Amino acid sequence: MSDNQRKVVIEIGGSTYKIITDLGDDVLEWIQEHINSRLHEIQKEAFFQLDQERAYLYTALNLAEEIYNLQAELERVKTELKQLTQRISNELKKENNEKQ
Repeated sequence: MSDNQRKVVIEIGGSTYKIITDLGDDVLEWIQEHINSRLHEIQKEAFFQLDQERAYLYTALNLAEEIYNLQAELERVKTELKQLTQRISNELKKENNEKQ
């Protein structure tokens, strides 16, 4: 365990887990609430009673899909930002050349 890591207890789906992390309390609380919220949604929307393992699996798949979509959106925004930055740079060069 490194200097900035610590042992904490989190609660997911009514079970407690001891983990080692360097994340702050606010981040851990958000993660815990986000996972529990998704887990609850999946259990509520299921057509049949899910056992804990299956509910955790569906939650993990759901969160992985969310991460995938967010990464795709991030890449789209990065590309758009790069294009806009290039357009601004070209316009500034053009303006600078016209002044000379």
